[in-house]
Amino acid sequence: MRFTTIILLSFLSFSAANSQSDFDSLLFTAPVINVSSSRLGLSKEDSFYPVQRFDRQEIINTNGSRVSDVLQRACNVFIKSYGGLSSLKTVSVNGMNAEHTLILLNGTRLNTIQNSQFDLSLISNEDIESIEVIPSGSSSYFGSDALSGVVNISTFGNSDDASADGIRAVFTARAGSYNYRNAIASVKYNRGSHDFKTAFYFEKTDDDFDYYYFNGYRNILKHRENNSLERINILVQYSYGCRNDVLNFMTLYSAVNRQIPGLEIGSAPMNAFQKDKIWNNILNYEHTSRSGSVLRASVNFQNYLMNYLSLPFDDSYYKNLTSGISLSYQFKMADIKYLAGADLFTGSIQSNELEEGRKRFSTAVYANIDYAAAKNLRLYPSVRFENISDIGKNVVTAKLGLNYKPLGSDLLILKAGTGNSYRAPTFNELYWKTGGNRSLKPETSFNIDAGVLSEFRVFGNASVEINYSRVRADNKIVWRPSASVYWTPVNISSSTSDVISAAISHSSHVTRETEISFKANYTHTASIKTSSDFTGDPSLNKQLIFVPSDMFKIDAGIVYRKSGLNLFFSYTGSRYADYENTIKMKPALTLDGNIFTNINAGAFQFRAAFEINNITNSDYQIIYGYPMPLRNYKFTITLTY
Repeated sequence: MRFTTIILLSFLSFSAANSQSDFDSLLFTAPVINVSSSRLGLSKEDSFYPVQRFDRQEIINTNGSRVSDVLQRACNVFIKSYGGLSSLKTVSVNGMNAEHTLILLNGTRLNTIQNSQFDLSLISNEDIESIEVIPSGSSSYFGSDALSGVVNISTFGNSDDASADGIRAVFTARAGSYNYRNAIASVKYNRGSHDFKTAFYFEKTDDDFDYYYFNGYRNILKHRENNSLERINILVQYSYGCRNDVLNFMTLYSAVNRQIPGLEIGSAPMNAFQKDKIWNNILNYEHTSRSGSVLRASVNFQNYLMNYLSLPFDDSYYKNLTSGISLSYQFKMADIKYLAGADLFTGSIQSNELEEGRKRFSTAVYANIDYAAAKNLRLYPSVRFENISDIGKNVVTAKLGLNYKPLGSDLLILKAGTGNSYRAPTFNELYWKTGGNRSLKPETSFNIDAGVLSEFRVFGNASVEINYSRVRADNKIVWRPSASVYWTPVNISSSTSDVISAAISHSSHVTRETEISFKANYTHTASIKTSSDFTGDPSLNKQLIFVPSDMFKIDAGIVYRKSGLNLFFSYTGSRYADYENTIKMKPALTLDGNIFTNINAGAFQFRAAFEINNITNSDYQIIYGYPMPLRNYKFTITLTY
């Protein structure tokens, strides 16, 4: 803690020392640091991989209240939902598991050292300004867990009209099906180069939704019981920006209590509970010199406590404590932009399920280059060296990307990239008291990406993008029975994912007061296990469990003056519920929608919205044995001053 304090004071002192006195007489809009899912902060048009970005307006217009609700609209992204609002929700990219996608909050890792995952149902989208998705392995930029893709969530942005000095207060109330109620209050104060925001979020629901259960003879209507949720979020964040310096600080506390009814097998549901308490603290600093070079620094600390209760059988707790420091320096010489940096990370767990005293300390150095090889051709080589203390391993990852515009414009953009990525073994896998394996090696992958993007104007703004991705994963960790009674993890699995995706979008003002938007994407995934766990393994050359072969999504919206309508259609193709591919789940089709209106009354702004989920009342499951809700509703009122 003392070391972190020294670093913070050093950043602030450096900022003050480099400020010019004549800046004090000027007013600046407090900018934000562009913490992209690439260290180089590349735009969609200049990147060598597909980039999907959801801004604040898209987040507001999407049904639901979770980051997972927004992400499920993305191409090449499959959200594994284990039921209704209160259930676990994880992300699958490129047909890989949740632990193979790195989740970032303001550029800081959320994946735990406990299991390399993060439950996306724990993040509400109320204070999220943007979400960025890169379905490409990126360990040469960010290290462990970025084996199949990266999701970066940002709470900072300028979409609130931050340039206007003064106080802005917002109050939101929601009510809906299953005794759902939600209240959010936030206050934002802006004065010149200073921007301060605080927000309080409360949510509660019984979540005893209706669903159909097949009892062997017919479908019967049931209610999901023991499924309640209660959540509190407290956010405080501050931004300071002048011509040369930007400082962003965020502290976010979340407390979530929920019941877990478990797998639906026709008998009474479990009476299990999970309590999550998460405290994230993130400081990002950026200094731009007169020569154009950029110094960036970041400090973060996370305290994540998870307690699982299923009395009298189970009472487990895990307290993840992690912190990190990142420093980088970017400069340009001739046609080459260089970025070099270092990351320091430390983590430990206190748990009654794991060996005591286990800690991880990793150090990494990296270099990224943006090379303008020709007028229309850019190359992006990157390399990263990392040492992981507790497993005694050095890991080297590298990637080479290409962006070529043969017509010299965004009308035709060719992209390609190849490189390797990895995932370090988790503390669960290494130090589980009854079955951990300290000899585990990191999982590895070799990634190839290639695609084409075209952006053009035809009655508005339009884009078409087609991509192919291959992920060959080796040394994958699987749990299997050991000589004792317990299961133990081993590095024996490998798989290959071949993914073809296509996305189109179009938006236009058909009249002066009417705007329409349309997005559609399709993903085909063949994710095949290519190794045998034992002689005669029936899962060899079979599709990985819960990976849909096809996904198709359509988003459509229309805004007339200050009112609008949005529709969201999703088709999730067939997928297997067992490793031998004998249990095939039927495709899931859902249609959601919402209507909204905005009213200005002097200094007050009023917004009312009504959303319907599962309009067609479809009976479906995303994960086998975990029913999804039938038709349900929410009504939202927001008052802004």
